Amino acid sequence: MIQRLLNRWAEISKRYYLLIIVIALVIASMSFISAKETEIDTNYLGFFYPDTNYMDEIRFMQSEFPGTETAQILIKVDRITAKTVLEDDVLLMTEDLVEAVSDVTGVKSVKSVLDLGRTKEEILSKPLEERNPYINNELRYSLITVKLDATEVPERTELVETFQKTIAKVNYAGGSIVTLTGGIAWGYAWDNAIRIGFRSSLIVGFIAIFILLFLLFKSPTTPFVIMIPVLVAVLASFGLMHFINIPLNFLTAMFGAVTLGLGVDYSIHLVHRYHEELAHGNEKALNKACMMIGRNTFFTSLTTMAAFSAMALSPIRMLGEYGLMSFIAISFSALSVFLFTPSLLILEEQIGWGGQDAGLFMGLAYIWQRAAYSENDGKSGELFAETVSWRYYYHRNHANSYHCRRRYD
Repeated sequence: MIQRLLNRWAEISKRYYLLIIVIALVIASMSFISAKETEIDTNYLGFFYPDTNYMDEIRFMQSEFPGTETAQILIKVDRITAKTVLEDDVLLMTEDLVEAVSDVTGVKSVKSVLDLGRTKEEILSKPLEERNPYINNELRYSLITVKLDATEVPERTELVETFQKTIAKVNYAGGSIVTLTGGIAWGYAWDNAIRIGFRSSLIVGFIAIFILLFLLFKSPTTPFVIMIPVLVAVLASFGLMHFINIPLNFLTAMFGAVTLGLGVDYSIHLVHRYHEELAHGNEKALNKACMMIGRNTFFTSLTTMAAFSAMALSPIRMLGEYGLMSFIAISFSALSVFLFTPSLLILEEQIGWGGQDAGLFMGLAYIWQRAAYSENDGKSGELFAETVSWRYYYHRNHANSYHCRRRYD
């Protein structure tokens, strides 16, 4: 049943390969647009299901009791230029910072060293335990603590960017450096790290696999034939994440690179079998490759999906979502290889590269073997002439080593 369907699809791919490739590109484009809308969530509450023990209480506390979010602004001074954070110009800058951030939406209160006094002498007269929350012992660092109302603060990225713009508007004292830190900055840094890491892993993975495929097949087009269906599957998987409300987190950001590595195997097997069938002179090479490799790939992908789907049963939401998305991505990879690789192989053949490398290699190897075992040295020139004429014949008619072998036999 599976082989009949794959054989039928191979015939359809031969007739409508351009339409199928266009459909693949449309799917990839739409998925890319949807994938860009996928949210990034590094909040630890999102790692657990709502019915997990104590999660309801924690969410209730954060929603009903304001001030659970904290932002901090760190002021650092150069001992040579500014001496200490208690110099008049640095204290004036601190006052400007306090006034500026107090107007940010969601800010409930702002505490700084100015709560201890307005001059260096007044601040240093306070007991050490009162100064410790605001300045360090060497007087090189000063900390402004901003309490946020958890019920009014905007989305984390928007909040951090607002703080950064607000801080940048203040005139800095000479030799001072002002940095946003604290809980919201930590989460913002994690979000950026996941976003950058996700993109980098896919780009580096694609380039590395492309180079390896080029070295393996010695063709500039075959790597694209192998990679395009897998990339369509990866984009479709991330596009689906947006619709089923699964965010990018520490685990789900990894399945893209994992899928790239697993999915490319399915495509390599199909392309290699297709070239092998061409090398043996099979006029229905695509049908045979799809029927034989397609069936094996189908059952192989099922076992891989079963292994990853087991994680979907994890009580930890982050692991469960990773297992679910891995299941979806691997199934999409196998499906994409079945649907789009045959059409790409036909297109590759139409533009003059399809199957030539495998057939050319095997045909020339056969000629070399005949030359090596020839009993008459006088045949060497003849064999060389035949090699040149055969190569022209091969490229002219998209033949393979089978044609070469038949001419010699």
